[in-house]
Amino acid sequence: MSFPNVDLNLRWQDQNVVKKDGQWTVDGRPTVSVAVSHVHQPPNISNNTWLGLLVTAPPNAATPPHTHAGAAIVATVVRGHVLNQMVHTHVDAKTGEKTAHDSGAKVYGPGESWYEAPGCHHVRSETVGDEEALFIANMIVSNDVFKGLDIQARSAEDDFAKIGRVVIIDKEVEEGVASKIAVT
Repeated sequence: MSFPNVDLNLRWQDQNVVKKDGQWTVDGRPTVSVAVSHVHQPPNISNNTWLGLLVTAPPNAATPPHTHAGAAIVATVVRGHVLNQMVHTHVDAKTGEKTAHDSGAKVYGPGESWYEAPGCHHVRSETVGDEEALFIANMIVSNDVFKGLDIQARSAEDDFAKIGRVVIIDKEVEEGVASKIAVT
């Protein structure tokens, strides 16, 4: 399947990230909605939480570059098509030297999955085609990320707090750093 309006060669650094209606977005495009689908703490992954997020993306939606609090993620597309691009950083255990690997942009369709290693930088994420996309992201997250939260509580407010701990938009971090610098 081809998507003529998708530029797979766009440099992710050239995306125009702006704030619209209080949310960061790419070029003012629609944003995704995210809901917690499940929360588990299996004994075979002690000190970690398995968090499932259901992500619904309207046509033309795009999420700005972001990270996931050190989570390991497997996401599977249920419907629609999603373009993703990740930058994984590998640290050599012996030398401590860091090398980055850019996955390149790729479109995923129903039944296809992608993996985001801990520390991955998710640099492009957008809906392609004319239909809404839906995918589920299964995350293994350190319990430390949720300190101060009742991880089993399931109100809309509780779920929003969990999502806020695992979806960290680059611009939000930059804005926070800039405001701290301006105050000092």
